[in-house]
Amino acid sequence: MNNQLYKPSNKAPVIGLVVLFLALSAVAIGIFWIYEIIEGWMPLIYLNILMAVGAGVAVGAIGGKLVKSFKLRAPVVVLIVTCAAMLFASYARAAIYVSRDWEKNYYSYLKDYNMGEMLANVPDSEIDAWNGEDEQSQLLYSMITSISADSDDDEEVQMVKNLFGNSVDDFKANIKRIKNEKMTFYEVYFDICKAEKRTAFYLVMHPGKLFEDLKNINEVGRWSIKSHRYGLSDTNNESVKGFFLWFVWLGELLILISIPIWWTFDKSRYPFIESEDEWAAEEKPMPDFKFDGPDSGRGAGEQAFVKAETLKDPNYLFTLPAIPIIAPMPDEYYKVTYCRSRYFDENYITVAYSKLVNARKNQRRQQVLVKNMRVDADFIATLYGTFECTVPALCKGTNRAKEVNAANEERKQASESGRPLSPTPPKATGAEAIFDEPLNFLRPKPKTAERGDDFIAKQMAEEQKQASTPRPTSGDMDSLDTSNLDLSHFDFKS
Repeated sequence: MNNQLYKPSNKAPVIGLVVLFLALSAVAIGIFWIYEIIEGWMPLIYLNILMAVGAGVAVGAIGGKLVKSFKLRAPVVVLIVTCAAMLFASYARAAIYVSRDWEKNYYSYLKDYNMGEMLANVPDSEIDAWNGEDEQSQLLYSMITSISADSDDDEEVQMVKNLFGNSVDDFKANIKRIKNEKMTFYEVYFDICKAEKRTAFYLVMHPGKLFEDLKNINEVGRWSIKSHRYGLSDTNNESVKGFFLWFVWLGELLILISIPIWWTFDKSRYPFIESEDEWAAEEKPMPDFKFDGPDSGRGAGEQAFVKAETLKDPNYLFTLPAIPIIAPMPDEYYKVTYCRSRYFDENYITVAYSKLVNARKNQRRQQVLVKNMRVDADFIATLYGTFECTVPALCKGTNRAKEVNAANEERKQASESGRPLSPTPPKATGAEAIFDEPLNFLRPKPKTAERGDDFIAKQMAEEQKQASTPRPTSGDMDSLDTSNLDLSHFDFKS
């Protein structure tokens, strides 16, 4: 069994990375635009937080789909591209926010006032009588001079010049047009003064003006803690502004971009079967493979112990008590899920610890202990067998559930009797197997026999000779020669 965690191959098509940046940027800008519209009339700040989380999840889900569609399994590259896309989308969101602020707090007021109706009582003959020498013309041109001298904004100066024109005749024509067409200040502002409208696209192309507008908004504020409804600063000066507003904007930014970044990055780390050029599949539906804890008094360190033992050998999980599928859900358990190749040649398990933290709301705390650890088909078959589930038809692994259950029962009985079994070390493989064999000089030398036709012929001749020699009938001692035996050396008295 190849007990190792999955490592991505770091392969990613260039076209896929380009599409990821462009598509994710476009999708994020669209979702952020909708978010800004809803946020403008949402009165509760708590709902705005949930809405920001929802927008981040929506963008992240689409980013994950793009990662899987283009088979992007280079996590670091995907992370860089996603961060770039989200930063660009956030910059565009700031432009959308400022452009909507202009619409609500400035342009909307210009639309409410009709400059043409104000000039309705001025007859055309009086307008035609204006010339560069009269008092009114001099006053208007002095106004241009004062604006040009006092204003640091070249755009504002140019707007006034466009209104008055290059001559008195141009100014008369503009006044008549305003009067006859009953133009609002909004129309005068853009049609005659030729002002640059603060659209989102304009602000994106002019980052200096964008950040200047953000600074101006921050100095005044737009909403208060009591009511998040968007608007100008109230008379009680309770609007959120200054450092706290910068902090709120930063928190909102992190919520909107962190979820998509994490989502796409995590999807790129999902096991990919290189031999099949496909992502690993998940069983749907997958049985609930839940195990009870080892119950060995480790307390808070139990999860760390289970993680360490599983990383050593995933078969350790089979030593834990299996929780039947039909049994009530316990407060704490270890859950095993897996993904696989088409024919179970590659399988990756994930082990998570789950604990009930709020029984009334059925809230649980999940902690992933081991993620995407490779196991063989025998492990998957045994996993199904342990929970008495039907092994998938394509899985050709050996179901060792009976052997595992027998070993667990033997271990339990030995532990109850006070003589726990010593752990059986796993059989070594590869180079380690050399050291499991006894040394050569400690091995008993096998008895070797002569081989060949000469040896066989000699044995047969010896047997025939012994068979042809008659055996004596007087006993074995009669054939001994005792003539040289000296009996004086023997002590017969003792």
